[in-house]
Amino acid sequence: MPWIQRTKQEVVIDITLPLLSWLSVLVVVGALIAAAVSDFRFLTIPNWCPVTVAAFYLPFAYALNMPPAGLALHYGLGALIYLIGLSLASHGIIGGGDVKLLAATAIWTGLGMIVQLLLSVAVLGGAIALITVCLRRILL
Repeated sequence: MPWIQRTKQEVVIDITLPLLSWLSVLVVVGALIAAAVSDFRFLTIPNWCPVTVAAFYLPFAYALNMPPAGLALHYGLGALIYLIGLSLASHGIIGGGDVKLLAATAIWTGLGMIVQLLLSVAVLGGAIALITVCLRRILL
């Protein structure tokens, strides 16, 4: 385990690495909740939400001793999802804030879970959009 260092006389446990990863996850969860609330209430996602999600992958990856190639792969996947999303946003299929948030979230999932992420977002996002439209018509 990288956070345990053994010396001749004592065992020193460095809890900053696992703690750093947990703090990163907590910040990201907070940003995702803020994005969801803002999107539901105002139909906009503040720019700080996807920026926070994308930025806090760096300390998380550092805490897990991810090699630079793995880090580049994760951020490259986010960039690819962003470029694909931009083409969808230019045709009015998806919102710009949704594209940024999806790209930032893709950084966290990586290649192994990207298909599950995209399918989950499509199904759940469609259901939530339908419910939101129905509620707005009833309440307005």
